[in-house]
Amino acid sequence: MSTAYDIARPTRECAATGRPLVVGEPYVATLIEMEEDAALARLDYSIEAWEAGSRPEAHVFASWKAILPEANEQRRAFISDDELLDLFEQLEGTDEERKLRFRYLLTLILIRKRRLAQTGKETGAFFVRIRGSDAGQIFRVVDPEMDEEAIAQATEEIASILPDEDAS
Repeated sequence: MSTAYDIARPTRECAATGRPLVVGEPYVATLIEMEEDAALARLDYSIEAWEAGSRPEAHVFASWKAILPEANEQRRAFISDDELLDLFEQLEGTDEERKLRFRYLLTLILIRKRRLAQTGKETGAFFVRIRGSDAGQIFRVVDPEMDEEAIAQATEEIASILPDEDAS
């Protein structure tokens, strides 16, 4: 299994058309699973290409809308807290073990960032809501009971989309 991810920066090019994306342009970022080693890779699509139906051939692990930053802004997190919440909601209802682990750790990070609040728990799961939405939807988060290897793998995947201080 590959342990090096280079997905934390926008590619600055539409994967469907090859057209360079311009600073300030909205686009769709995707994380895809590479068949040969199950590593995650990033592909970006212009909104026009995405809305016209262009999609990666590989399995899409996650996708979100973003705005292309200035070149000198590449050191910031390439995904905002709102985009993390969107990704969290997108993974609702998954039964794929890898996505369950990813969502579980993402939930813990969002609780730490005070974007989610825990509302209860049951055996093997707990419940959260988005902060500021007292009457909002309650989400069930499965505890995948990870061993050390699974924790390390999921942590590395989370770290690949967050700055160092947010992944610890």
